Amino acid sequence: MKMIEEPINRIRYRYRSEKGSHGGLNGVNSCPIRKTYPTIKVENYHHSNPIYIRASLVTNEIRPKLHVHKLMGRNCSVDGSCTLPVNPDNMTVM
Repeated sequence: MKMIEEPINRIRYRYRSEKGSHGGLNGVNSCPIRKTYPTIKVENYHHSNPIYIRASLVTNEIRPKLHVHKLMGRNCSVDGSCTLPVNPDNMTVM
């Protein structure tokens, strides 16, 4: 896999008690006129089977642990992991 767009370095964590959507996790090249989002590209996969990417937040340690904050969204489960299908046309997921 290759990281095409890194997530922005300034992230404000939100609590479940905060109502409504606060927007997605923006990419480092995002601006008010054109939003970008973290994107990865799967390389050297030559099969027709669909593939999925699973993401979650972990700590930055030698032995990473699940982070106290969790990803949330339509493709995410209550444990904070998100599973997204890879676009078969360009082999990317955003």
